[in-house]
Amino acid sequence: MIKTCESPEDAQFVLGVLRDMNNSKTHHDSGLLFKISLRCYNTMLMMLARFLMIDDMKCVYVEMLNDKISPNIYTFNTMINAYC
Repeated sequence: MIKTCESPEDAQFVLGVLRDMNNSKTHHDSGLLFKISLRCYNTMLMMLARFLMIDDMKCVYVEMLNDKISPNIYTFNTMINAYC
């Protein structure tokens, strides 16, 4: 879903869906939580960088840190390349 975004509007929609899923308490009555992984965060950052959505990238990066997900070299490279 993330990789198929063709416009900034698509990216905003996907970002909203993933944020809603990440912030949901439980998935029905199964007690399962949906948490975004580092790979998913990196893919979201790359998608936002492709559309030059820098402010949204900052927000996603802060959300990642708040979720106690440690960035890796791909995260930093994506952030640096987006700023250049």
